[in-house]
Amino acid sequence: MAVTGPESHTESSLWPAQWLRSIARLPHEEQTWIGLGHTIPNGDPPEPIADTRFIGVLVAVPFWMPEEFLELTTESGETIAMMFLIPLYPEEMELKLREGPAALVPGFDAIGLQPALDIRRRNAASS
Repeated sequence: MAVTGPESHTESSLWPAQWLRSIARLPHEEQTWIGLGHTIPNGDPPEPIADTRFIGVLVAVPFWMPEEFLELTTESGETIAMMFLIPLYPEEMELKLREGPAALVPGFDAIGLQPALDIRRRNAASS
C-alpha cells in the first residue's frame, strides 16, 4: 500500500503497515475470519486512525487486478484470496453498516478510488 502526501518516519506515517499487520494476525488471535465486505473499526466506539479522519477499513476486492490474479493456489492446494483495505470515513462506515458494502461502490466510482492510499481523498459517502 503506497501512501501519497508528505512522507516522514513518524509513528503517524506507519499506520498503514501497522493495520495490515494487525489485520493479518486477527484471524489467528481471535479465532475468526476476514472476508470481502467486512469492516474493521478503530476501536469501539471508532476513533480516527493516526492523524486522519478515517475510523476503520473495508476489506475489498483489488479491483485493478486481472481476475486471474484474485486467487492464488499454493503447491499444497490451499487457496489464497487477494484482498485490499480501503480506509473509511465515518460517513462511509455508517453507509456500509446501514446498507451494506455495495452501497459504497457508486461513491467510490464517483471519486475515482485508486489502489494507492490517499489520506486526502474525497469522501465517497458525500459524492
